[in-house]
Amino acid sequence: MKVGMMLPCVHSVALNVMTAQAVEQMGADSLWVPDHLLGFWHPDIWKDFPAASAMPDPDAFLDPFCVATAVAGSTSLPIGTCVTDASRRGGIDLVRGALTVNEIATGGFTLGVGSGERESTVPFGYDFTKPVGNLERTLGEIPARHRRHAGRGCRPNRHRPGRTQRCARGLGWRAGRTPLAASGW
Repeated sequence: MKVGMMLPCVHSVALNVMTAQAVEQMGADSLWVPDHLLGFWHPDIWKDFPAASAMPDPDAFLDPFCVATAVAGSTSLPIGTCVTDASRRGGIDLVRGALTVNEIATGGFTLGVGSGERESTVPFGYDFTKPVGNLERTLGEIPARHRRHAGRGCRPNRHRPGRTQRCARGLGWRAGRTPLAASGW
């Protein structure tokens, strides 16, 4: 059995780096960063939680790709998104972000993509009328991006000898062995 730990992705980058280091020392197998715009708790009840004294805004989520990149320099664990929202992020931006984090992360990066949820889209003006359609569109963009760049820019990965980075490998979406996980309820 493998055990992964979700980083808080709130408050500060330093908190996430410290959490990642502690999780690695405890023996976890992987780290995961959520991609949310709003917190898990309603602001009216958040003040009753003990953590509210340290983090007064329950909606203060940091960008998951930035957090993953910052954490990557402090751990050898694999890192992934759990999950990023296809209704808010296009396939090409996801590929660029995933390839960048994968290049920096010693343990590699897993891009988790889902169809999203209403609470992180509608209040911010994103279209949520066809969430699974948005996911299908995004997943369709990812292989197209890799077909254009397949075989170009492949070079040894200095962090992981014997492996390459920034190149397509075979069918499906695998950039420098960065797996893609997707779901669309």
